[in-house]
Amino acid sequence: MQQRKKTKAEERIKIGCRVKIQKKNLFHLLVTDQQKESLKGFVVNQSFNCYGTIKSGNAAAGYKVAFDNLPYEAKEVFVKRKKLTAVGSGNDETPYDKSTDNPDVLETIQRENRSKEEAD
Repeated sequence: MQQRKKTKAEERIKIGCRVKIQKKNLFHLLVTDQQKESLKGFVVNQSFNCYGTIKSGNAAAGYKVAFDNLPYEAKEVFVKRKKLTAVGSGNDETPYDKSTDNPDVLETIQRENRSKEEAD
């Protein structure tokens, strides 16, 4: 199996750098119930990327990261280097549409779209 070559942005993580981690990996690192509940309610998809900014730390000990999706009072989480991926300037963070995450809302949107298609 061939490994993909890492870009320079993925290899260099420093303070102030934007990083990402999958929700399923971040959830197990959360300390408070408030953090866990906010992440549970945010997105259903386990492979969704959560973005944050490195606040302190180093590669040997790990980094303290302030994640965008967590509540203001509990934004910072300690994460080891191997769990993080740097977000380079060429990689844009995809905006997340929360309205399609709730299964009831998604079903309503799909039903409305079907009725519009049938009307045409």
